[in-house]
Amino acid sequence: MEEIINEVELTSLFNKISEGSRTIHFEDAMEIIYKMGYVPSKEDINEFNNMTKGCVCSLSNIKKFCNKIRSLNYSTEENRKNF
Repeated sequence: MEEIINEVELTSLFNKISEGSRTIHFEDAMEIIYKMGYVPSKEDINEFNNMTKGCVCSLSNIKKFCNKIRSLNYSTEENRKNF
């Protein structure tokens, strides 16, 4: 259920910023990512920047990036619990 809520929120933020366009600027994408509560590492940001060529980002690119960060955070939290 939480995944659906996150996807709706992400899509809503994207639509608000994109004003109907299929892509947004990298800086706007990062703003969405931070508003969603994700805090990517410098390495993750650089990887996302390279993936999008630092120019434009689609909704699907942002979703993939958020899913990656979420899975990294969950695995990190699981490792902490096991110690």
